[in-house]
Amino acid sequence: MNAIEYYKLKFGSDRNKAFIHLTKEVGELAGSIEKEKHDMAQYELVEILGLCYFLASTYEMHNVNEKLESVYTEKLQKLKG
Repeated sequence: MNAIEYYKLKFGSDRNKAFIHLTKEVGELAGSIEKEKHDMAQYELVEILGLCYFLASTYEMHNVNEKLESVYTEKLQKLKG
């Protein structure tokens, strides 16, 4: 995935820098939502997802989508009762 490769080049193995960048992107997303700038909000979401995939890769989580499905299937079942 290009996002993972990009952030590996940018941050190496420094999770702290990646996390700080992630929080910055979340702040930019909040501003985009507040100003109702939908295109910018979508762009920020892509940046956030890329960073999340990168961070997951630093923990050797290569099956993120499967884990998402598993966790939220269970949560959904609990919510539905």
